[in-house]
Amino acid sequence: MAKNFPGPFEVRIFYTTTLSTIPLTHEMRLNFDPNAAVAPGTDFSLVPVVNHLGSVSDLETELLAWIALMAPIYHNSATFDFAECWEYTPLTNDAKFVSTYDISDVGTSSTQSFNSGQAMFLFRTREGASMRINLMESIIVSGQPRAGSALVTAEANLVNYVIDPAVGGYWLGKDTSYPFAFTRLFPGQNEAIFKKRFR
Repeated sequence: MAKNFPGPFEVRIFYTTTLSTIPLTHEMRLNFDPNAAVAPGTDFSLVPVVNHLGSVSDLETELLAWIALMAPIYHNSATFDFAECWEYTPLTNDAKFVSTYDISDVGTSSTQSFNSGQAMFLFRTREGASMRINLMESIIVSGQPRAGSALVTAEANLVNYVIDPAVGGYWLGKDTSYPFAFTRLFPGQNEAIFKKRFR
């Protein structure tokens, strides 16, 4: 089991939140397996992605499906700007740029985003490792850890995409295996973002 290495491919999503009149751009990184060679410069619509069951989609379709699930968890002043596709040399942190994609979408919630917030969704992978997905400055406020039964609909939809191949299941953990179980949502505050905004 190759723990703690990204890839084999990675999509990097860049999104911006504007709070206290200060815009900050955040980056989300999601691993995926194309199960095929991908040449530099390949359009997102031609980059294959494989899910838990071996079903093949394309990176553009799954990226936009993911953004549609994130949008209700972000205030309508948040923007989803662009994404990049990178290929990693196996068992290293060395990445090669493949291509970029202009998202140009926005959040859909009327609820104000939580200043300096970090909502960590924690999953367990098939090989036993943990996988984390962090949402920075979403509308999820700081509080106690929550199990799946305590998630609101938008949060549960995002979780279901990650673990259920019937609706998604295209993102990988860093042990190169798929997440299959959700453990907890940890909503809190990110100290680095707090310092940028208030110090």
